[in-house]
Amino acid sequence: MVALPFTAVTVLIFLLYSKYHSWRDAVLAASVMWGVFIVLTTEILSLFSGINFTSLSIIWFILNAILLFICFKYKVFSNVSPNQIFGKYRKLNVLNQLFIISVIIIILAIGLVAAITPPNNWDTMAYVMPRIMHWIQNHSVNHYPTHYTPQLYNGPGAEFILMHLQVLSGGDHFNNLIQWLSLIACLIGSSLIAKQLGANLRGQIFTIILCATIPVGILHGSNSKNTWVVSLWLICLIYYSMLMIKTRPSWRLVLGASSSLGLAVLTKGTSYIYALPFLLWLFFVSAQQLRLKVFPYLIGGFITTLVINSGHYIRNYLVFGSPLSTYPYKWSNDIYSVPIFISNVIRNISLHLIPPFLYNEVREFSDRLIIGIHKFLQVDPLDTKTTLMESGGGQFSTQLQPLFEDTAGNHFHFWFSILAIVFIIANNKCNKNSYLAVYLLTTVSSFLLFCLIIKWQIWHSRLHLPFFILFCPIIGIVFSTLLKPRVSQYLILLILIMTIPYLGLNDLRPFMGSRSIFTNDRISLYFAARIPLKEDYLGVASLLHQQKCENIGIIQRPDSWEYPLWVAINKEAKR
Repeated sequence: MVALPFTAVTVLIFLLYSKYHSWRDAVLAASVMWGVFIVLTTEILSLFSGINFTSLSIIWFILNAILLFICFKYKVFSNVSPNQIFGKYRKLNVLNQLFIISVIIIILAIGLVAAITPPNNWDTMAYVMPRIMHWIQNHSVNHYPTHYTPQLYNGPGAEFILMHLQVLSGGDHFNNLIQWLSLIACLIGSSLIAKQLGANLRGQIFTIILCATIPVGILHGSNSKNTWVVSLWLICLIYYSMLMIKTRPSWRLVLGASSSLGLAVLTKGTSYIYALPFLLWLFFVSAQQLRLKVFPYLIGGFITTLVINSGHYIRNYLVFGSPLSTYPYKWSNDIYSVPIFISNVIRNISLHLIPPFLYNEVREFSDRLIIGIHKFLQVDPLDTKTTLMESGGGQFSTQLQPLFEDTAGNHFHFWFSILAIVFIIANNKCNKNSYLAVYLLTTVSSFLLFCLIIKWQIWHSRLHLPFFILFCPIIGIVFSTLLKPRVSQYLILLILIMTIPYLGLNDLRPFMGSRSIFTNDRISLYFAARIPLKEDYLGVASLLHQQKCENIGIIQRPDSWEYPLWVAINKEAKR
């Protein structure tokens, strides 16, 4: 039954291709429709405590039956030929074909890791998977008693998808694949944005390569978090917004954009920040085009976004008194000033500033320089009013594990972004491309807004992923139009080579070593980040099984690992 959701989105892509005659457009549209379907069916079933294997199997079977009936009635599959899929690929020169093959290899390598390993990211163990297990147990996504409130208030968009797969498959074997599939869709969406910005085919290929080689993206592409999922919804939102900016709003595009926004904010709260500058751009352009006629579209888009999030808003309000509660934590800055803003910008940039392969002296000098700037600004870089947690040892430092998915920096992409900004400002041809200039300004504004609002923490690199994805079209255009072909090719080759450690030496899911995904059993892989806990969890599960405990309450410290206990208990029950 777990194949049904994947079959539905695949058939939907074929169906939409017959309408749009563009595979890339069809993938984005199908993804958004699929996501909305999951949210609405989850919320409706939850009202009746009806989340179970039977109900989910029925709704997915009905959807597949309807889609297949439409496809066969209108002969959708017979109208698609291999030439339509691979025709453009054959026309590429050898070098571009090799670049595409390199991207395919990267995607397959990430997919292999995602398929083999179980969920084992820290946040996945603490709140992502535990909330799914509670929902399945309660047959409802209503809030439940817990010591760790992020299980409740955090956006559940990605977890709704994972829950469907978990129920239909009876386990978590497919859960990592959602991030991986979202990665693939983001590559497609980023190339479409590049096309809207005026990139030629070469620029679109460069954009795909740059997006596929973001280090933190590679590391997160094989886990069960929501970084790539939320990035996909933001990519869809911005693509539909750009279509409206370059033409004019229509109900199809408004519903596509508002559905994407609804899914994005339901998935992760940072979407409000990243989306705001693009929404303002869209509003001002649309208001100039339509005058007062823009308001029906505005109201329709707002209602669509609200409907998608209404269930989660209501649950949060009933428990915490606010639809956007983060109780008892506060993620936004407590104080605002120009020095504080500069501090946050510098500290967020510092996560990507110095590549890990440079000498320790260089990286230590970078930290000392940043500390010196903060002394000049008279700002404490570890002030709890602007910092969520210390970087370790009571002293500011950004030199952490370079292959750990929550602290890895995107060093080359950062410096390529700076290079792109300089080239665009200095080049008259780019200055005349108003869409590229405003897109650049809007993308940078989203990052600055993030720095203004959110407290700094050493784990921010993963939250920067949408920003780096949105910058890939800009870099791709610069590489393909402003740099000499040989120079851009060498830079692309360099960044492809630099992906190798991130593909094979992921700290939590490595190819080699004592924690290799090929030599360790699945239970051990759950504990890859905290190996000593394995025996303790298995021992507790064995004790509970011996005592025949049927009702178990959990008292835990915040951010403790709950999900491995579910795994261990289920393992004991199957013996």
